[in-house]
Amino acid sequence: MAGAGRTIECWLEAERDQLVLWLPVMLGGGIALWFALPDAAAWRSAILGLVAIGLACVATGRGGRAARVLALGMAAAALGLGLIWFRAETVAAPVLGGPMIASFSAKVEVIEPLVARRLMRLTLLPVGEGRTPRGTPSPCRTGSASIWPSGMRRGAWDGRDRPAARAAYAAAPAGGTRCL
Repeated sequence: MAGAGRTIECWLEAERDQLVLWLPVMLGGGIALWFALPDAAAWRSAILGLVAIGLACVATGRGGRAARVLALGMAAAALGLGLIWFRAETVAAPVLGGPMIASFSAKVEVIEPLVARRLMRLTLLPVGEGRTPRGTPSPCRTGSASIWPSGMRRGAWDGRDRPAARAAYAAAPAGGTRCL
């Protein structure tokens, strides 16, 4: 065992200039771990486990490079997991529970023609009394196939045309919600 330890230390000494290149790999490994684990309890456990392994390496290391390399790698993986978790929490938006039918007045914020799919996608900001029905996110991105009035433009809704849209699961843009 002592021979293997010396061999590893010699190899790490020879590769010392390239060891720093493993930090982004370990950071990415922590991010991948976030995708692989099912929920916040598992993420919390993984962060605590990675930190514990890193601290154990520091505590049991005998002044060699291997313990420090492992400790820094575990810290980078824990940092990657923590960073992606923090990012996910800061951009989290309400999610629709499923398809729904709702009626509300809204101001058209953005019009996105999706020519290849023959769709119009609108970002709507609810206005007026009652604002949005319960469970409807605000603002809302919605799309439909050519039932929008031909004169649709950015600005207030005129109230005469009442297009309908189907709201269902869809990926939200950063910092917003989406009903499509």
